[in-house]
Amino acid sequence: MLKIHFPIMSTISHSRTTARIRGLGVALALAALVLPVASAQAASKPKPKPVATDKVLVIVMENHALTQIKKEAPFTYGLGTKYGLGTDMEAITHPSKPNYAAMSMGETRGLTSDSGKTANGGTVFGATIKAGRTAKVMAESMGDERCRTSSAGKYVPRHNPWTYNPDEQATCLKYDFSYDTYGAGDIKAGKLGNVEMLIPNDCNNAHDCSLGTFDAWMRTAWSRITAGPDWKAHRLTVVITADEDDKKHDNVIPLIVANPSLSHKVVKSKLTLYSLNRLLTDFGHVAHMANGKKAADMAKAFGLKVK
Repeated sequence: MLKIHFPIMSTISHSRTTARIRGLGVALALAALVLPVASAQAASKPKPKPVATDKVLVIVMENHALTQIKKEAPFTYGLGTKYGLGTDMEAITHPSKPNYAAMSMGETRGLTSDSGKTANGGTVFGATIKAGRTAKVMAESMGDERCRTSSAGKYVPRHNPWTYNPDEQATCLKYDFSYDTYGAGDIKAGKLGNVEMLIPNDCNNAHDCSLGTFDAWMRTAWSRITAGPDWKAHRLTVVITADEDDKKHDNVIPLIVANPSLSHKVVKSKLTLYSLNRLLTDFGHVAHMANGKKAADMAKAFGLKVK
């Protein structure tokens, strides 16, 4: 008689498949238990603490919009994407001088042009010093004459706001000096002020020269800044902005806020040069000035904790 032998492989394969299905079911059940716990842990994870910082250095370029910086100054724009970038920072008006007044005084003080008109009433620099803290302005190519009120080569006083405030001339003569002569030493020694402004000359600020020139200058300055003890100790916040745009971009200007503890921060809410003035008064431990009182809080927007 012919005997037919049925293979047992199908039975084995079926058993293995059944085991796999059961294993998958167990895994899915475990995942259902674990995922809610993981989600709850993520939701309850504390947010990073705001950056603690007690010094601010403002670097001002000339007459360019945010969109131009993105295209033509890749190193500078890259600092914004690496640390902090404001996408809706607005100047107050045109031309330069009233915008520098807005930064340093919280209002334009009746300045409407770049003429030699002065603006009494004090600055954030003078107020900071009166409060027992430190403030300085470093102007490139100004030479040995401090608080210089006349043009010299590539230096122009309209970009140096402390010089057109007669009420503080004595203080200006002490703490408004040449970046070339003293600035590098202050940065290297960790002697930057609680409130400080760095003004490139009229070529390096992209007023008379290209944005590429400013970008190269910024790269050199940045190497110097980040090698200094103020930056390494996380004490220093650097703000890079412009006085105004090129009159073609609704006066939306660059805003880069850098601190070693900031990472890829993007602020889309509206900020202005009055917001910058408010930030400077915060660092100076002085009362908010004029329009800075109601301006959007730049420190809060970027998560900066000012000591």
